[in-house]
Amino acid sequence: MLRRALALVVVALVAAGCSGGAIVPPTTSAGITTTSVPGRTVALVTPPGWVPVDFADAQLSVPTSWWVSYPGESACGGTPPGLLAVAPSLPVWCGGAPPAVLSGEPAPPPTIVVVRPLAGKSARSSGRATTVNNVVVYGPALRPGRRIVVQVPSLGVSITLQGPSCLRVLHTLTYSPRAEVLARGAAPPVPPNWSWHDVDNLGLATPPSWPTGTTSEETFCRNDIALGGRMVVRHFHRTVVLPDHPSVVFDTDTSIYTGSCPGEVFGESAPGNGVFVNTGSTRYPTVMPSTGVGLRLGRLTAVVDTSQELDILIVYVRAPGRSMPIEIQIGLAGDGVLARTILHSLRPNRGDHGPRSS
Repeated sequence: MLRRALALVVVALVAAGCSGGAIVPPTTSAGITTTSVPGRTVALVTPPGWVPVDFADAQLSVPTSWWVSYPGESACGGTPPGLLAVAPSLPVWCGGAPPAVLSGEPAPPPTIVVVRPLAGKSARSSGRATTVNNVVVYGPALRPGRRIVVQVPSLGVSITLQGPSCLRVLHTLTYSPRAEVLARGAAPPVPPNWSWHDVDNLGLATPPSWPTGTTSEETFCRNDIALGGRMVVRHFHRTVVLPDHPSVVFDTDTSIYTGSCPGEVFGESAPGNGVFVNTGSTRYPTVMPSTGVGLRLGRLTAVVDTSQELDILIVYVRAPGRSMPIEIQIGLAGDGVLARTILHSLRPNRGDHGPRSS
């Protein structure tokens, strides 16, 4: 998957359309694992050898051999089996360069899937309603050689599909971990063996096996899409997703990283767990996001940053006695229950300063 910090540009979709008839639930539905969260049932439907990709309340999964492009990235170079473009703002393949420039570029992938925000969650397509993994989808019949667009009001997205493998991707549609973390209702209780951390009048709990670290740098080379270091690595003709290595990192922002990050330092990644806590400093203060949604966490008030709706939940929390908010980043992996437990563990502490575990 491509997750690069470049400008995203995309071409017209390929000529081959989805094969098959009307939208139907996956034939493997009998083997789907579900998990219950207040208000909905989530299907865990990522096939073996595939990687989940989150955008806002929606999740789709694609084979590890596919590329994934995000806003601000350009997908080009070689011809992968498929491309998933997430919220593109420009044409999707090779930057939309003029035909003369594109003459030497590789052909686009045979299958391209594009997920975009849906303008108005009450929107309906002209097609019929069908349920895919407990999610209602509105769309037309699928015709060979024809690009189709389906709408998913409950997840706030529309999905454009074209190519021979697009139905397989559509059948992985489900609620994202983010939707589960922010769902209404009671949160899971904090397990008694979890570690508690206190930082600047704020306490939170994390699994006991997660190591704790600190940094003072306002900016440094790290992955901004997935925590836990879950890289997608290709070994000749074999692609593997490295194990998740979640940790808890406390950042004081008292200095700034002045070096440069090597090209492609972020590589390719998959959603992972982990927590990053940024307390900020008078030199490099934390500020509330320009776009966000208010959240009540017991006696605390917080704002969810809606400008970044990918694989990390970013929350700004107002802790007692602080003039600036504390930024909390929580990795979104699996069904979201673990991240939900961490989020709802946030509470005012006894006033201790500096990260510690107890």
